[in-house]
Amino acid sequence: MTYLTKMKRRFFSLTSVFVAAAIAVAPATVFAQDEAKKTKKEYPLVTINVANLDRLTKDVDYMFRTAGRSDVMEMITKQLGEFNDLNGVERNKSFGLIIYLELAIPPKVSPIGYIPITNKNEFLKTLKSTGFLIDVVKDLPDTYEIKRGKATNGATIYFSDGYCFIGKDADDLDRELPDPESWAKGLAAKYDVAASLNLKSIPEAVKKTFVLFLRQYSNAQMQQRNNEQDCAYQFRRNQSASQMEFFEGLLNYGESFMIGLDASEDKKSVTLELEILAKKNSPFAKELSEFTGKKSYFSSLVDDNAPLSASMSVKLNKTNQKQYISTIVFAKEQILKQLTRQNLGDGQTPLESDKRMLSRIGDPLLHTIEKGFLDIFLQLDGNPQDRMSLIGGAKIEEGRTLARGLPEFLNKIQELNQNGPVIELNHFTHRNVTFHKISGRSQQGQPAREGMFGKSPAFYVGVGANTIWFTFGGDHALNSLKSAMDKVADRSRIGQKTNTRAPVHAVANISRWLSIAPTGEKGPGKGRLQAEKAFVPGKDKISFEVRPLDNGVRMRVKFEEGMVQFVGIALAEAIQNIMLKPKEAPPKPDVDQAKKKKNDGK
Repeated sequence: MTYLTKMKRRFFSLTSVFVAAAIAVAPATVFAQDEAKKTKKEYPLVTINVANLDRLTKDVDYMFRTAGRSDVMEMITKQLGEFNDLNGVERNKSFGLIIYLELAIPPKVSPIGYIPITNKNEFLKTLKSTGFLIDVVKDLPDTYEIKRGKATNGATIYFSDGYCFIGKDADDLDRELPDPESWAKGLAAKYDVAASLNLKSIPEAVKKTFVLFLRQYSNAQMQQRNNEQDCAYQFRRNQSASQMEFFEGLLNYGESFMIGLDASEDKKSVTLELEILAKKNSPFAKELSEFTGKKSYFSSLVDDNAPLSASMSVKLNKTNQKQYISTIVFAKEQILKQLTRQNLGDGQTPLESDKRMLSRIGDPLLHTIEKGFLDIFLQLDGNPQDRMSLIGGAKIEEGRTLARGLPEFLNKIQELNQNGPVIELNHFTHRNVTFHKISGRSQQGQPAREGMFGKSPAFYVGVGANTIWFTFGGDHALNSLKSAMDKVADRSRIGQKTNTRAPVHAVANISRWLSIAPTGEKGPGKGRLQAEKAFVPGKDKISFEVRPLDNGVRMRVKFEEGMVQFVGIALAEAIQNIMLKPKEAPPKPDVDQAKKKKNDGK
């Protein structure tokens, strides 16, 4: 049986479960919805909103000016002039799309667009200028059918309270529609463009059906595959369980899922936010708000000017803990088997000394996971044109125990593999932390190659009372590591203003990466040249952070102006190619073929 055949069978089996469950719950749900319609207003499942036309125009103009392509904005403005200058459209109110979930067998969605208008007749003229044919719908006031050219399918528009609503047909519009200005007020106030999923609008029966479908799909994916290692299987299984737990919490207790984009010419940046809110005091709300834990121990080390810098302090839920614990336990078992095989041969009893050694390494890691918090730091430091170094650290439980077991383990590796990496124990000590050096073994007669981390880089690792530190690079990497350790341990900083960084924070400077990225044999391509033009120091930063809310969590990505310029350059070129593309002339008639047909007729 081929892989594709297996996937098809799995898909159809899962689909059949979903359909069967839907048939079981849908009749009662549909009846309940019909009753609810008489007494309760419907709320959209999805809202996609643009703040207003003037704001959108301003953002687009800013993007093309930043890209040095104001001519493209002039082309767009000229094109809009041919569409009656969008007369009849209110330029200072929100427009967008709302989507309703229709409970039927099978369930379906009904998208409805909304556009604010100042004058119905002027708006109808604008529609006609774009090529639409408009017919009045009899017996339905302020309702019209629109079609484009000879298209068989069209749409229905309905005017009410200063808005034009656009649906598939009159039945879709036959409902108590919300006032877009108040419904999307929160989105428009914060974002230029935003999309929101209103989880409260989904009936409980539908949620239960979808959860059942997800469980069936997750269980099918959790089966151990042929030739899959037990460790990989356990890790994948726990990861799948963690994802399932999240989606169940989102469906059962979630209130909204929102993503929004805001461009600011004043701040010379673009911000993308993702926000998840849950019912207050629910288990899911508590898990989301506590996910980020507390401020990272390493937050003072994050350097906004480094090529890459990140710190993360997160709380682990029970599923995550189980996932990491099973991975550590399996790794200990596999390492012990390998040590026994190399020391004594296959099928022999492991040495007690090896068991104790691995316990001194594994137990601190297990206890760290059982504590329920992960606090990690990672940073690329230095100048890409010269020498780079990677430094990092992590909080650890029972660090002194790990500090005893680590050199024993490294020494054992070196004893069993004489041709492996060169290991220098107790290479140096800084702030009572002893570091060990692990470096590649040079090949006889071959000079050492110099890369982004310098010539002959090495890995250094050491464990303190509650922290594990490491770095990778040349001798210069040691200076970066010592500086980081000094900064964290600086007691004079106690009592100063608390660092306000988010518990999860990362920053990257694109220009630093472009300087080390390979260009290929033919030199930099078009996209690379556009990126180098846009991402210059001071305009190239991308930052990411995650912050807890009272009943949810918010993720934010901020792009400096270089990203605006890069996107503007690419879009300007695409728009220019479309708008200036010459129209193809109709094919010339084949004269010889026409003569042949004429002669055949004779």
